[in-house]
Amino acid sequence: MEIEQLNKLFSESNGIEEVAHRLTPELFVDIIRDFDSFPSKIQCSYLQTALFLNDEQFSNISNGYKKILDIASRSTDLWVQRLYEHFKNYPSLEKVDDFIMFPLEAQSYDEYQPFKFKSDPKPIENHIGPDPAFSTAPPSQYIKKPIAPEVPGVMPKPSYKQQSQKQMSISAFIPNHH
Repeated sequence: MEIEQLNKLFSESNGIEEVAHRLTPELFVDIIRDFDSFPSKIQCSYLQTALFLNDEQFSNISNGYKKILDIASRSTDLWVQRLYEHFKNYPSLEKVDDFIMFPLEAQSYDEYQPFKFKSDPKPIENHIGPDPAFSTAPPSQYIKKPIAPEVPGVMPKPSYKQQSQKQMSISAFIPNHH
């Protein structure tokens, strides 16, 4: 399998696992040669492939994996660096304190709090009410008349209930002939 095809697999669901099981020492020769030219997302994906291999599979490719770790250690990309720090002693994984996603311009996680919610000026009880948009009642309780057609001059087809009421009102005026 060519490297380009292998790299395309990363974009698929379970792609990292799929690539991990296809890695061979021969493929690592090409991966090592081109690793610097791969986009950082692909580099990070290769660094994570070790997670999906058992001991025997990993021992097969461990030399090539150590070489891409060495290349990743010199990367200028922040995510590649973080993954390198995490996987540098694989199979033992390092705990990386800053392995939390936040923008590069933020100096620390304290400066970037994506889940900090603004307080709501209205208490929750003011949000709950008889608003039809939030009701589970059938729409017949809120819709009183049929929706007018958008085409002028065309009347909507009456419902069965409307037809039977109309027939009852007409039959009241017709004398009964027996």
